Amino acid sequence: MKFSVPHALIFACSILIIQATQAQCNYTLQMFDSYGDGWNGCKLTITSDGNSGTYTLDNINDDGIDSTLTFTVIDGAPLVFTYTSASFPWEVSFRIFDNTGALFFQSNAPATGTLYNGIGNCIECGQPSGFAVENIWDNRVRLRWQPNNGGTNAPVSWRVVYGPQGFSLNGGAGDTLVAPLNKITIQGLQKKTWYDAYVQQYCGTVGGYSDFTGPISFQTYWTNDIGVTGVISPVNGCDLNMDSVKVVIKNFGSAPQSLFNYSYAVNGQQAPVVPPADGFYTGILGKDSSVVIAFETLSNFSVSGEYRLDVFTELPTDEDLQNDTFTYYFTNRLKPTYVQLFETWGGGWEPGGVNVSWEYGKPAKPSIPNAASGESAWVTSLTGSYNQSEASFLTSPCFDFSELDTDPVIAFSINLDMQQDYDGVWLETSVAGGQNWEKVGEEGEGENWYNGEISFLGLSDAWSGNSNGWVNARHSLPGTAGESEVHLRFVFRSSPFFNGGGCGIDDIRIFEAFPKDLAALSMFTLGDESECGLENDQIIFTFLNAGSATQSNLKVAYSINGAAPVEQNVGGTIGVDQQRTYTFSVPFDSRDAAFDIRCWTNLNGDQDHANDTITYQVNHLPNPLPYQENFETLSFPPADWTYDPTFGFSVTNAHNNISNVLAFNLYS
Repeated sequence: MKFSVPHALIFACSILIIQATQAQCNYTLQMFDSYGDGWNGCKLTITSDGNSGTYTLDNINDDGIDSTLTFTVIDGAPLVFTYTSASFPWEVSFRIFDNTGALFFQSNAPATGTLYNGIGNCIECGQPSGFAVENIWDNRVRLRWQPNNGGTNAPVSWRVVYGPQGFSLNGGAGDTLVAPLNKITIQGLQKKTWYDAYVQQYCGTVGGYSDFTGPISFQTYWTNDIGVTGVISPVNGCDLNMDSVKVVIKNFGSAPQSLFNYSYAVNGQQAPVVPPADGFYTGILGKDSSVVIAFETLSNFSVSGEYRLDVFTELPTDEDLQNDTFTYYFTNRLKPTYVQLFETWGGGWEPGGVNVSWEYGKPAKPSIPNAASGESAWVTSLTGSYNQSEASFLTSPCFDFSELDTDPVIAFSINLDMQQDYDGVWLETSVAGGQNWEKVGEEGEGENWYNGEISFLGLSDAWSGNSNGWVNARHSLPGTAGESEVHLRFVFRSSPFFNGGGCGIDDIRIFEAFPKDLAALSMFTLGDESECGLENDQIIFTFLNAGSATQSNLKVAYSINGAAPVEQNVGGTIGVDQQRTYTFSVPFDSRDAAFDIRCWTNLNGDQDHANDTITYQVNHLPNPLPYQENFETLSFPPADWTYDPTFGFSVTNAHNNISNVLAFNLYS
């Protein structure tokens, strides 16, 4: 008996057979919520070859923060990602990886609609990962990587291509090696040479080759190369005496080393190190190994001041002499006069605290583009912003003021770029080895000493805001005279909200002030804001007691355009670090002319006349007649005109004007 099979049934079976034989693989979906309370109704629908699945992140089945799962993709079939937004969509993000673990798609705060509409492919041969240098020698290197078993075909072997750094992989350059395992040693390399290397996975004749991973770059070693990498002692202190020099020596080469000399010099004077009793290494220092060595020969570091220590290694077969010498600086019991310009090193000043951004070096950012002098300074980040919620310090080495009868003076350059009232910096002293810190001075004292407060943090008397470049600051260090262990520190504090350039410190000087020393600080005239001047203009002069003793019998004077000086008595006394502002009672006519004004202090017995005088220019000259301005050569309103700030004036030839005019609101 024969049975006939309907054609429709045959067709349907054919479709089932095709679908059953069509390749498929698993992709990975990682879902995230930045707040940690799930997607709050947001949904992602993934459709592969017409089959859909909808996914979300919740607090019931997930932890509300993240979740990872897999879904099936039909090879070569349409693949569509559709998203439906709900509450708090800005918290949502997700990533999708293909069957080999490579990132396929990602989205942050997606909008409702179709996010992806394309083809889903099952990668046949996965790209290897974890490509790294395992070991390097002078003429060989060992590389290792992780096989990728996520492809539809298993890896059989790997191919490594290497050559000089920067070689063109697509141009056919480089040498090729085949590795049956996920590691390889490349032989026959040149010493101290940079190379690039790539690796790809081979998955047989069906899977073929994966994409390349790389490049990774590496430099081969010298065979013989000994050098110094650091000094452990001595360190900055207040009580250094006879001490041993302890250093770190490293074998930078590929061959083990022994029987080599090492020595050191203090401030350019060679120490009396005599091998083989001292300064002669008899152990074996292997490749990539370091050893800490203490010299038997001691040196005397009891004299106060700054020390330079040079440490040397001597290996006859050494192929790189550049790392044979290490230079190190340290200090002991610094005394006035102290000058640190920070050009050679950081001066022994050390950063610390919380969220520290202090760095020593060459400033290179728009807010602080350079040092106050030379090239280097201490800055809260040399190239970027200070940190939010920063509570950091820049602490000095130890100072000895035990021989002083009066408090010394500190002077330095400071640069400020921070949020006024939210961030700031100030100076503190400690006379107990870094304990019991006291703030130095108050706003309005000294020269450029503090300019406000950090009201957000409840702190008064600090530098805040913007100094518009480097300025000089000066103040005495109260309570430090006669003390033998004094430390200073700049304290920097910032709010959780803002960033900026921060603070720069340079050119620090600490010295004994003259007993009698008045210093001119600034001056201006009442007619400065009057374009044409005043008939009875007056000079306002501010000066400082920069000496170490209270002064009385004060006199100040001024001269205009070299004329006979006007001298007047200033009543009362002026204490150390105090400022006085005096308005001269003798006026002058500042109308319609230009003036060079010289103002100075005149203290009997003043011991430093270099800072007595300040000069100032005033220009109230009228424009010459006849005066004409037709605006024809201008693109903007004249810079020397004044305008009501509520009106936006412009220069234009629009609105039927046949030439340029100064205009406002021609539209109306």
